[in-house]
Amino acid sequence: TSEACKQLFGTTGGAVERTPCLLARLHNLLCGSLLPAWTGVRAASQQLSRFDEAARAWKRCCDLCEEVCPSSAYHSFCSAGCVTAAYRAFQESHTEKAAATGV
Repeated sequence: TSEACKQLFGTTGGAVERTPCLLARLHNLLCGSLLPAWTGVRAASQQLSRFDEAARAWKRCCDLCEEVCPSSAYHSFCSAGCVTAAYRAFQESHTEKAAATGV
């Protein structure tokens, strides 16, 4: 909002100086805007029981959260979801291999 704009661009309205702080803030805003897209991918993959794809999407969400909001509840939520989806993918592949070998 206006406070974020003031922090990013200052109150002068002139040319923006490219400071490391500004670039880090812009990077976080960009990465944060991608979270909803990856959240949709992981939800759809999980709903379709494509747990391998879901685990990769959860991992991407987790990586973005690590950059944008480390140590937050959402970061923890994504970490737990990534582990759960990866475990389900492992179970699924193990079951398929057992069925193929007749074990």
